[in-house]
Amino acid sequence: DWLALKMIFEPINPTKFGPLVLQGLFLKRQKEVSAEFAHLISKNLLTSEKLWNSILTDASTSANFRSIFAKHLFSFMNKVTLGLAFRQQSKTLDDISVKVVENLGSHVGVLHEYIDKTLCLETSLRVKMEGMTSL
Repeated sequence: DWLALKMIFEPINPTKFGPLVLQGLFLKRQKEVSAEFAHLISKNLLTSEKLWNSILTDASTSANFRSIFAKHLFSFMNKVTLGLAFRQQSKTLDDISVKVVENLGSHVGVLHEYIDKTLCLETSLRVKMEGMTSL
């Protein structure tokens, strides 16, 4: 295991050893590995569907999302009604906000393809990984 890791990552910089030039296999193939890794991550881990699922259902993110949504809904309603209908956060707005967030998961699905395409995660990841330096 130790030898395999050494061969993958060392030497960091190309080193001449007689007629041969040695370099860690990962760094030697960094562009190829970056492209494959970026594809894997963007298609299997960081998809729009998985991100939205986490935002809406994960206890560590859903409460924050509901709070942010409620704040923006209140602001939007104040602008639309010119501040006449909702002078302060009301139970009605809270109820609307809860209902919208509860139902959002069943409606956001039509956007996944667009979001994945627009975010260009695969390209962004590949470019950043290709640009990573050894130290």
